[in-house]
Amino acid sequence: MSTKVRGLVPVVPTPLLADEALDEESFAQLAEFTLRYPFAAIWALASAGEDQNLPDDVIDEATRLFVKYFSGKLPVWVKTSHAGTRETIERTRRMSGLGINAAIVLFEHKRLSTDHVRRHFLDIAEQSPVPIVIYDNGNRGGEVDVSLYLELSAHPNIIAMKAGGSDLARLTRLCLFADPDFSVLTAGGGQILTGLAMGAAGHTAIPLLAFPERAFAVAEAVQGGDLERARAEQRVINDFITRMPKLQNREVHGEVKCVLEIRGVINRHVSAPFMAATEPQKAEFEKLIEQVDLFCKDKRWRAQ
Repeated sequence: MSTKVRGLVPVVPTPLLADEALDEESFAQLAEFTLRYPFAAIWALASAGEDQNLPDDVIDEATRLFVKYFSGKLPVWVKTSHAGTRETIERTRRMSGLGINAAIVLFEHKRLSTDHVRRHFLDIAEQSPVPIVIYDNGNRGGEVDVSLYLELSAHPNIIAMKAGGSDLARLTRLCLFADPDFSVLTAGGGQILTGLAMGAAGHTAIPLLAFPERAFAVAEAVQGGDLERARAEQRVINDFITRMPKLQNREVHGEVKCVLEIRGVINRHVSAPFMAATEPQKAEFEKLIEQVDLFCKDKRWRAQ
C-alpha cells in the first residue's frame, strides 16, 4: 500500500528569545497552532528555520523540541545535509536518534556532475535509518538535472522532494513522471494553485502558517474542481505577499514570525545577522492583514 505524502507541508520557524536562546514555551504554542490544521508533515530547521545561523548544539535541541511537540501527530522532517556526504550521513544518523521521521537533504555543491549528485544521494539513502526528502533549491545548492531526480524517485528510501523555483516545464515533468509512490511538493506561497493544479502531491512553503486558512481554501477548491474559487483565494495570498513589508533576510521567515506574533503564536525574534520586524513594520502588517482579510473572516473555511 502506498504511503505517499499528500497535502500541505509548512516550513516551520524556529522559536527564539531575544538572546537567540530557544523559546520552549513557543515551541508548544507553535505545535498547538499548527495542529489545528490538517497539514501532512512539518519541514524544520532548513534555511527558513535559520539553521545557517544556529550552532549544532542548538539545532540538536531544537530538533528534540520539534519531536517532543509534534511527533506522533505530524511527521517531523528536519534538514540534515552538509556539503560532505560522510558528514551528512553522520548528521542524519544523529538526528534519526533524536526521533525525526525523515531527513531533508540538499546537494550543496555547485557545478559538480550528475554522477557526483547521484553518488551523494544514493550513499545517504542507503545508509540512512530514516527516509530521505530531497531539497531542490538551485539558489542554495547545485542545479540538478530533472532526469536524475526521476531516477532517484524510484529509490525505496527517497520518499519526496521539494521542487523549488518557477520553471513550469521542469515542475510539470517532475509531477508527471516521478515514481507513483514518490511525492513531488511544489514550493512558494504564491504558487499553491499552480503546483496543485499541475498535479503535485502537495505543496510546501515558508508562509503557509501565516495564512493556513487561505492555503487550505486554495487546496480544497483545487481538489473540488472549483478553480474560480481557488484563483480568488490565491489572489488574496499573492496580494498580501506582494504588499507586505520586506525585511530583506533572503527568506521571509522574519515576516512569518511577525504575523505569528500578531496571531499570538510565537514572538518575532530572529537570529543575527537576520533582522526582525520593527514596531512600525508590525503595525504595517496588522493594517495589511485587516485590509486583505488574510485570516478568512466570514469565509467558509475554518480550522477544524
